[in-house]
Amino acid sequence: MPDRVYRHPRGFIWRPAGTNKTILVAKLDAGKAEVWRRFELARADYEESDTVASLVAAYFESAEFASKAPRTRSDRVKESVWLLKVFGQMQPDTVEPAHIRRYMDKRGVKSRTQANHEHACLSAIYSWGYERGLVSKNPCKGVKKFTAAARDRYITDSEYRAIYDNSPPYLQVAMEIAYLCAARVGDILAMRWNQVLEEGVFIQQRKTSKKQIKAWTPRLRRAFEQARTLSQPGCVSTFVVCRSDGSAVGHRTLNYHWAEARAAAGVAGCTFHDLKAKGISDYAGTAAEKQLFSGHKTLGQVAVYDRKTQITPTLDVE
Repeated sequence: MPDRVYRHPRGFIWRPAGTNKTILVAKLDAGKAEVWRRFELARADYEESDTVASLVAAYFESAEFASKAPRTRSDRVKESVWLLKVFGQMQPDTVEPAHIRRYMDKRGVKSRTQANHEHACLSAIYSWGYERGLVSKNPCKGVKKFTAAARDRYITDSEYRAIYDNSPPYLQVAMEIAYLCAARVGDILAMRWNQVLEEGVFIQQRKTSKKQIKAWTPRLRRAFEQARTLSQPGCVSTFVVCRSDGSAVGHRTLNYHWAEARAAAGVAGCTFHDLKAKGISDYAGTAAEKQLFSGHKTLGQVAVYDRKTQITPTLDVE
């Protein structure tokens, strides 16, 4: 069947990427060739419709979007849901900078960070469309994003130990991997045992697609030895961080237990992601060496995560 075409009681329906629309393509008794023929007609009609929704759908079907990292693609689709609620049925060239500003101001009341992400999403779509003659301008140009305060929370060693001691075993393993490998939570929860190699732990960052093998240290080996005990006897899991029945741990579950452990430890104001920053901050080396450790593309990104207050020389004169 064509991509995103599904069998439904009404018949074969098509759900264009990036939208909540369902378009009836053919009846259930239609043959495969007929479904394909009608799908091509439906897609042509849909793509000819001059709306922001059709522009978004065309972008999501493009080779440029397909070349993005999986995490970026996932984020863009989620961000587009909010944008389409407001701009979806408008003609692309009728969207003005003032409309984007109003959207940003209203969206920013709830979350300025999300407003910035959605601004970036819509701007990327319009830039793609402008280069291909689908739109005559990018209304996001000149509309300022909110200034995001740089996060500077550093988890001290005593805070780390207190949270660790109040965490369930799987969370202890996840904390150690996040700290020792400067790994993101998504990469940790998706980690499988076939990534555990003789040289170290293979991690391909979902956000940047950066590939690294994190070399073994005694402490990292102990974390993976503990991970072997997470599933109950007789249950073999493919996931390094798993439940007792061997199934994967979800983001919500981890965040829930993280909040519980943090409260029990009496530690406030830090997130699980701050463990990555702690790892980078505690790594002994130059900025370039920290960059190699973290896998960031630029030294500027490393600086954002290097949060430990440095002890600097003082002037010593008589």
